[in-house]
Amino acid sequence: MKMLKAGVPFFVALPDTEAGRAVARHPLLQDPELEVHTHSSGRPWLITRPLEGRLRILRAGTSAVAVAGLHEEDAGRLERALRRLPDRDAFVADVSRLAGDFHVIAAHGAELLVRGTAYGVRAVHYTELEGCVVVSDRARVLAELTGADLDEGVFATHLMGAWTHALFRRPLWKGVRAVPSGRYLAVSSGRPVTRQWHRVPEPEVPLAEGARRLREELLTAVGLRVAGGGTVSADMSGGLDSTSIAFAAAQLMGDRGELILTSGGDSEDSEDLYWARRAAKHLPHVEHDVFHGRELPLFYEGLLDPDDAFDFPANVPVCRERAGAVHRRMAARGSRLHLSGMGGDQLFLGLPGHYHDLVLRSPLEALHRLRGYRVMFSWRRRDVLRALLDRRSYAEALRTSLPDPGTGTELLGVDRLAWFFKPPCPPWMTEHARELVADELRAAAATAEPLHPCRGRHMELSCLLLSSKLLNATEDMALRMGIRIETPYADDRVIDAALSVRIPDRATPYAYKQLIAEAMRGILPRELAERRTKLSGGQANERGLRHHRSAIAALWDGSELAARGLADETVLQRMSRNPNSREFGGQTPEVALNLEAWLRSTAPVAEGRQRATQRASK
Repeated sequence: MKMLKAGVPFFVALPDTEAGRAVARHPLLQDPELEVHTHSSGRPWLITRPLEGRLRILRAGTSAVAVAGLHEEDAGRLERALRRLPDRDAFVADVSRLAGDFHVIAAHGAELLVRGTAYGVRAVHYTELEGCVVVSDRARVLAELTGADLDEGVFATHLMGAWTHALFRRPLWKGVRAVPSGRYLAVSSGRPVTRQWHRVPEPEVPLAEGARRLREELLTAVGLRVAGGGTVSADMSGGLDSTSIAFAAAQLMGDRGELILTSGGDSEDSEDLYWARRAAKHLPHVEHDVFHGRELPLFYEGLLDPDDAFDFPANVPVCRERAGAVHRRMAARGSRLHLSGMGGDQLFLGLPGHYHDLVLRSPLEALHRLRGYRVMFSWRRRDVLRALLDRRSYAEALRTSLPDPGTGTELLGVDRLAWFFKPPCPPWMTEHARELVADELRAAAATAEPLHPCRGRHMELSCLLLSSKLLNATEDMALRMGIRIETPYADDRVIDAALSVRIPDRATPYAYKQLIAEAMRGILPRELAERRTKLSGGQANERGLRHHRSAIAALWDGSELAARGLADETVLQRMSRNPNSREFGGQTPEVALNLEAWLRSTAPVAEGRQRATQRASK
């Protein structure tokens, strides 16, 4: 089983039934490394490989609750919540007041309840096996247990990138379902139902109060992670997000443990490295470990790893070795966890799309902000006007977004005022693949509901949910390199604090990441908070693509994408040998490479399908 082989933590939760006991006897769940926790009846309840020190279980009579993940120590709250368990909503509300980043798995009599996090970082999936509803944090685990086939239509929607929530939210295997964000799963009498437990806060809090709340929640989130002392490492790229985390960690740790800050640059005159060194001067008691260009592998090294076990075709393979150089060195130096600023962009950059809705309620303020965005992104007035007049629903926008080889969205274009960024059809995508995507879009549009009635908030939430999937893959990759990645910006309470701030105070072309700069006032030196730029990594990516182009072109011989009729390997080979060519509109094979790597990692799932078929035929 790939999840076991890779050593990645996971859990499987089972109801208190004989069918659940039968599932627990599955050959793939017999690994001696797994912990098995039982219902009060003695039947299996929770089969798991937890992170060390990250599983807590409380029991009372026929009730039990497991908190899996990072959470504040509050035994009293857990005990009170457990006593309320017959009232599912009250129980979930109570336990969700704990700070941290965790799953909740509860049992009360014959009922099973599983809650992930509000913004998708800790996901919940379920399926049916041998008459039993089986729940896991990992879609791939359920696919391996059931031998599920890849859903080729769902997979095909990723060929253009993960561009709209209605498509990328779905698991990639048939029969595996995802619990929507902000809902929990209850299984009773063999029936799974989901109920809402979290609502996104309305953006009503003014900047000063919102910054104070964000500061409190961020310090709590960082504090939970560094409280154990020891050696801790942290990214400090020189940007506001990671530097804020680094300074918060330094303040909270004091002399209780060792903090190592990591930075890197492809050249000594890198702007990011300049700002990182400038920041490090304010922390003379903290070690600053700089990775120089020669110590950082190029992008596109180590693309394929047969032990990958991601639920989602994230862009990890392209940067695996580059990020891995930092992770391996910090693991070798004894760091017990590595703090990351991932998730900050989604919270603090702000999206112009908010003003598509605000222009009707606060026209003067919205038009003032839109004027700034128009200058920033070089938008034409008539394009902005056309975008503001577009009042299509989310479903209508999906229906009119069928894949077209000749059209797409400019990342910095006025489609930032739309429901989603629609990328162009890649030139290597086959007609069969386009038909699959068109079918999926039509089906999704028939029932699609936005994550929020307002476009800007919908796109913001969509970006957060996508970021969560990428974060999961990054965590898994780092764990296999010997270190745990921690992302304080992804905690529910931190996200809620940020999203509660008034839109004009959080999304503005006239200030860079105003909310986090204000929140870190007094912790982050003022000169660092005034940085207005951040490198994208595009040049380093392009260098790696050029350097490895021959190896990448050769990779398409025997391509899984081509074998499934989804990609033209000849076009991919030409594109790989001539990256950023005008022939292909400047597109690169990066998306195809991530998908190819993901497909090649699914072979054990196919093997599981064969085993399931063999069991059924006996």
